[in-house]
Amino acid sequence: MTNFVGNKIEWRLASLKGELQEVIRNHMDVRNNLTSLVQFGAHCTMAATKTAVQIREKMVAEPGKNRQERFFTNPVF
Repeated sequence: MTNFVGNKIEWRLASLKGELQEVIRNHMDVRNNLTSLVQFGAHCTMAATKTAVQIREKMVAEPGKNRQERFFTNPVF
């Protein structure tokens, strides 16, 4: 009986070790995904800033045109 209980405990410990390793792998995947998301957010912020600067430069360079003429005849994008 004692050997059976010991084997059952060892099996459960091995099972828990496998589950813990899976949790650690999932944590690393989530961490990597969050890192990628932050990097993408920084990229979007830089692109939006660049676009805003281009729009402002275009508005300064063409002060006589109305908004529709300025953006639809020669778009920034």
